[in-house]
Amino acid sequence: MIKRSPKKYLILLLLLVLFLFINACNQYVLHRDSLYHESFGADKLLLHTGKLTEEGFFLHTEEAYEGIFTYGPYVSLDKGTYRITVQYETNTNGSSCRGWANSVSEVNLKGNPLTLDPDKTSAAFTLELTTNVSDFEVQTRFQGTGYLQISSIIIEETPAHYTKNIVYSLLFGLLLLLCYFFYLADTPVRKTLVALSLIVLAASYPLFTDYLTASHDLQFHLTRIEGLREGLANGTFPVRIHPYWAGGHGYAVGVFYGDAFLYFPAVLRLLGFSIQSAYKFYVIAVNLATALIAWLCFKRIFNSNRIGLLGSLLYTLSAYRLTNLYIRAAVGEYTALTFLPLIACGLYLIFTEDTGQKGYWKNFFLPALGLTGVIQCHIISVEMVGIFGLMVCLLMFARVVQPKVFLTLCLTGITTLLLGLGFIVPFLDYFGGDYVMNTPEWLQSPIQTQGAYVSQLLALFPSGSGSSSGLSAGMAGEMPLTLGFPLLLGALLFIYLLLTAGHEKLKSRQFSLALFCAGLGLCSLYMCTHLFPWDRIASLSPTLTALIYNVQFPWRFLTIATLLFTLLTCFALQASVRLFTPARSSALLSGFFILMAVGSGWFFHDFMNSSWPYRVYDTYELNSMLLGSEEYLPAYTNLSLLEEGRITRSEGISINSYQKSGTTITLEAVNSGADGYISLPLLYYEGYQALETGNGRRLSLNKGDNNVIRVELPEGFQGTLRVSFKAPWYWTAAQALSTISFGVLLVSCPILCRIKRKRLQAISAAPFDEKTPAVSD
Repeated sequence: MIKRSPKKYLILLLLLVLFLFINACNQYVLHRDSLYHESFGADKLLLHTGKLTEEGFFLHTEEAYEGIFTYGPYVSLDKGTYRITVQYETNTNGSSCRGWANSVSEVNLKGNPLTLDPDKTSAAFTLELTTNVSDFEVQTRFQGTGYLQISSIIIEETPAHYTKNIVYSLLFGLLLLLCYFFYLADTPVRKTLVALSLIVLAASYPLFTDYLTASHDLQFHLTRIEGLREGLANGTFPVRIHPYWAGGHGYAVGVFYGDAFLYFPAVLRLLGFSIQSAYKFYVIAVNLATALIAWLCFKRIFNSNRIGLLGSLLYTLSAYRLTNLYIRAAVGEYTALTFLPLIACGLYLIFTEDTGQKGYWKNFFLPALGLTGVIQCHIISVEMVGIFGLMVCLLMFARVVQPKVFLTLCLTGITTLLLGLGFIVPFLDYFGGDYVMNTPEWLQSPIQTQGAYVSQLLALFPSGSGSSSGLSAGMAGEMPLTLGFPLLLGALLFIYLLLTAGHEKLKSRQFSLALFCAGLGLCSLYMCTHLFPWDRIASLSPTLTALIYNVQFPWRFLTIATLLFTLLTCFALQASVRLFTPARSSALLSGFFILMAVGSGWFFHDFMNSSWPYRVYDTYELNSMLLGSEEYLPAYTNLSLLEEGRITRSEGISINSYQKSGTTITLEAVNSGADGYISLPLLYYEGYQALETGNGRRLSLNKGDNNVIRVELPEGFQGTLRVSFKAPWYWTAAQALSTISFGVLLVSCPILCRIKRKRLQAISAAPFDEKTPAVSD
């Protein structure tokens, strides 16, 4: 038997991956024009209750009634995703419709019932069939009093089944290539791959169900994803004003809240994935990125692969990160946690490496990348990182003023600014404007009462449920706000080593880092508590008031504390391995693994058994009026008065045609009276403009009642009006500059990586680190 070379195997594998991808694309091309589509009028439906009229099935009752109104038609449908549209009229809020098949279980029908809104005459919902059915029906359920009339039901297949298969073929191909790489790798690399895979799988454990779990901010962030999806579907990029929010009135969450990473699940939605599937893919991707980045950064800092893996485990499964990930569903905050190790690693290299070393200035790369990542996902985390970054620079002032260090820090700041301009410029343009976040009511809520108790921070085993109710409610029913047993034990271990081994035995390249982490870590914990004088500091100036109250909850600083205590624990464990006997160090490491398994295992057990299932598949299942704290709304907007699609106009103005696509409205209007106006269902944000198509004449546009857009129409106006959001030229220029900067950095990345590898080899051979485990261990 002739043994083929690994290169030939790789070629065969790539050909297989290419074949799978082409086959999936071919299936899409073959079926996209032959998808199932059928319209069923009243004569083809089956009647359960009510009577048949010329307009359709009709039911009217003056007494409370509940039951199935119509059912059918019984049709055979293949596995796939279907869009079902119901034409109806009703005056009751209790009616709904759903897809059903008696031959299969609910597991095979991925879709929730659709409520029939009495203010509309048509409703559509998406249903995914995971198997072929022969008795599919659309059931309409009536509840309450009044009338309901069903005129027709349309069932049409979407290409989602085939577009999803294209994505799955790519994922399967990547898995095959990873398996091939695993096959070629030596034993240490295989161990690393297995360890990282287990960390990601453990962190993603609650996702292996057919539902999401109800969490604090989950619907808000799912709506952000849906807002991006709708904006992209309407041809808008980047999506600044999310069109789906506030009943279609638009919401400037894309300007105030970085959403660069949410384009990934939004694109998955466009490809046909359900809302919950797209979100699950995003969480898994974040867990993977967090584990990888933490491993690479901790390995680089401590010059040890084993410590890198241990740090990745401690950080990825840390108690506060799991709280953000699952109990709070704080998408921005847990995404920001992914990039914090890059900032820590970059600053460590800048402040500890020899400035005379060739290529020292290239240390700007990691912190710039980390800061850019944080900016693009969570502004509050930027504020917290800025506070502690400033503290580090003040403590290291003697090092900062050295020319090469100072220039490298400046290069970090300039690169971060260039990469983030696409978000920073629009944010600053709107920041300070007339929005809820700047109203006196928003800035008068005391933040200190939201601080954590010291007892909460020292809790050993985090629960998997709860909320944050402030000091008056005590600790009962509170969510876990703790570092967790492993990180607390790591801090105690460091203190023990410091008292017993002394400074000289602990002295190493990372000892100063450990001291910094201990001091700043305690400071961050103090800032988490109600004992820190937040309200007194906020009262010093209006600027401090805005900055501090926008943090909202002092315990957010657990984000910084988690990173610092993970670094401290890694140092303590590395020093223990060096100072203790092999038996003692092995027992210590085993104890940490057991504590991590018990702590995270208890959290997952409690979380999965105390959280309600939340199945969400399509847009209609979200509530676009739930805007979180409403902080990005124009000030004093009354959400309850916003009506979807509502148009008001002055006397003498008639509208002959109307079309709304995202945040763009096109209408044909005639003004037969004096100067007047039209108020449109869009919230007013700077950047909207009204143009008369054909001649391009700009019409006056301003705020109307309740902050909706009002367009002034002059006397005698007759033509087509187009209202749309157009980003200012400097927003576009900033985005272009950020894109170019990212491209340049991407091209130079391989060069920087080669330089890093050479320096890493030099550091490994240095006498200063003789007792430190090798990177390849």
